[in-house]
Amino acid sequence: METQNQVVNNFERTRPSSNKVTCGFKCSPQVKVRLNNASLESNISLSEYCEMVVTNYLDGQTMQDNSSELVEKIEFYENKTLKRIFEKL
Repeated sequence: METQNQVVNNFERTRPSSNKVTCGFKCSPQVKVRLNNASLESNISLSEYCEMVVTNYLDGQTMQDNSSELVEKIEFYENKTLKRIFEKL
């Protein structure tokens, strides 16, 4: 069994590489079948499809973080008082 330091060291070794690395996970057979079927429909390999799903998920998280920030700004700048001031101009 790997220790925490070995896991960190293994990760550090992959960081500077421009080559793709293996990233595995365990899932139920049903999930694998669904992923495989979706990859076949997209005409890409299962590996490529999984990479796309994970990347889109991670990018989506970033976009959600950014969108909530934008909503806060819109709510701040589009409040009733500022709208009334703008209408008077």
